[in-house]
Amino acid sequence: MTAPALAARARKLLDRLGQVMEGEADVHVRTSVESAAGRARSSREALSAIDAALPRLREHGIAPEGLPAELIRSATNARTALRTAATNVASDDPRNAARRVGTDTVDRALESAEKVVRSLNDSLAKSAERWRLGVLPQGVNQPVTSYPGVSDALVISLRRIQTKLTARFDGSRGAAAFPDWVDEILELAARWERDRPVLEKALQDHHPEVVAFLRQAATEAGASWDLITPSVQKWLADPGHTTGLKVVLRS
Repeated sequence: MTAPALAARARKLLDRLGQVMEGEADVHVRTSVESAAGRARSSREALSAIDAALPRLREHGIAPEGLPAELIRSATNARTALRTAATNVASDDPRNAARRVGTDTVDRALESAEKVVRSLNDSLAKSAERWRLGVLPQGVNQPVTSYPGVSDALVISLRRIQTKLTARFDGSRGAAAFPDWVDEILELAARWERDRPVLEKALQDHHPEVVAFLRQAATEAGASWDLITPSVQKWLADPGHTTGLKVVLRS
């Protein structure tokens, strides 16, 4: 795996840059060193986060796609470039080393590491999104309707769960957030499987014609007049059933 090796190279460069910065008085050069150190630190932290997250993600079948040849070359080049940059920075006297930080060699090394981080994160995010779609409970995309006799708290909870389960995975938070997101999706899916039947059971307690009427009334099209059968009329005559019902006229 490229992440641990690259993280180690970035760490070595970061250590070298820190040593150089301690002896540098020139503000411009020091700023350049600080910028390079910040980029090396970010890459090291991101690569370490990917490496730490992978074991838990692989348990659920989430892993980077087969790395394309271009990315493998980039990873190899990044390792070499980071090693070379760290070696060159360490071998010079502090002033020459500080000025070497601004050269193309160091910049290319950091760019290569950053490219690998982006590619790995993007690949993991795509794999995580496919996994999410595969574990979605049946019927999770159907509207959650507050039928008469159903607890408002249950409806609100189901709607919140539905919103989170059906949201596309946001990989911008980085690999460190992936495992906790997986755990949350699994927990929410289990709660949906447990609580959604409670909502459906509230319907099953009614006459089949009432169930048909309520299901259709909950849709955007609404319930047609022919669904108001004698059984439905009897049900509607009970004030306790109609508290939350409204009639909407459409042309």
